[in-house]
Formats: sequence, C-alpha cells, structure tokens
Amino acid sequence: MTKNSGTFCSLLALEQIAEECGFGNVYYFTRVFTKEYGMPPGKYPRIKLQG
Repeated sequence: MTKNSGTFCSLLALEQIAEECGFGNVYYFTRVFTKEYGMPPGKYPRIKLQG
C-alpha cells in the first residue's frame, strides 16, 4: 500500500463517518470535530489507542 492510498482510505472512512453523523460534507465534519475535540479526527484514534 502506498502512502497516497492510505490517505484515500482514510478519507473514505471519514466520509462514511461524516455521513453517518449527519454531515453532508467531510470537510465541515472535520472542522466541527476539531473544534469540539481539539484535534482532527485522523489524529484522535491514534491518541486514544496510545493512552
């Protein structure tokens, strides 16, 4: 797997999560998530797994 395909897969997962949470736009979801949790959604799982 290349670095770019990993990013693509992450974006697809974020799109699915955003849609399931009622957001029509992954970029808006990311902005709201970052404001609420103080970090982007892509960084959140890594921190939760470490701590």
